[in-house]
Amino acid sequence: MDEVEISKEALEEFIINKAPVFEDIPFDFPTLLKQRKEESKTWMQIAKEAGVPSLQISSKYSAYKKRVEKLMKDGGAA
Repeated sequence: MDEVEISKEALEEFIINKAPVFEDIPFDFPTLLKQRKEESKTWMQIAKEAGVPSLQISSKYSAYKKRVEKLMKDGGAA
């Protein structure tokens, strides 16, 4: 099977439009990502507002993005 490369833009668009949720990831990344784009906020600012360490948000976001990429490669069914 070919490894399909998913662009950052396509990934973010999918997250915002499809808003996939994973039970073990406690953050609402579709909303946070939308806020980040619309309000030009950094993950650091978002983490501060949420009252969590930015490292926690960035590590969870990395895990979230990997899951979403897998979803997209598997046909997009959430």
